[in-house]
Amino acid sequence: TGINTFVDRKIKVLNLNEHLNFLKKYIFLRNYLKNIKTSQKLIIFSMCFSGDLMNVFLNFSGKYLSFTSVRGNLLMNYFYSYGIMGIFLACFHLFIQRFTSYPLSLNHLISKQISFFAGRKSIVVPNCIDEEYLEKFRKTIEKEESPLTFVFIGDLRVRKNPILLINQFSQIKN
Repeated sequence: TGINTFVDRKIKVLNLNEHLNFLKKYIFLRNYLKNIKTSQKLIIFSMCFSGDLMNVFLNFSGKYLSFTSVRGNLLMNYFYSYGIMGIFLACFHLFIQRFTSYPLSLNHLISKQISFFAGRKSIVVPNCIDEEYLEKFRKTIEKEESPLTFVFIGDLRVRKNPILLINQFSQIKN
């Protein structure tokens, strides 16, 4: 049931929800990793701020291979989610990429941000929209007589705020 429905049986899924705070999750994972008996190098992979921070703490000794994946313009995304404090959070998130074995970025804009804040290069995995490249194709919508149809594809997080956009479109007079 749950996530285990979609995962190969050879993969063990650890649910950290029962560990109520970051410190308890860290202690659980540290002990779990310490007790794994293998001759192979272990890999830690993370894809979000709390995951990347945990990744850095768990791998401070350099014992594991750590991969992080930064998948968006953190400066913009965190600003829209958290206001001015989001910029500091984004800078810190980008800075901690210096402590991972292999920071991954999904486009060149993100790679430049990691390079600037972490002082190291990231591996670009080009499977994301490269926002910087697409900027030259951006144009404003000119008012036409026909009604405008709005389609939003994505999650409904506050930083994306599709409801605000829909409300603004609804106020446009013909």
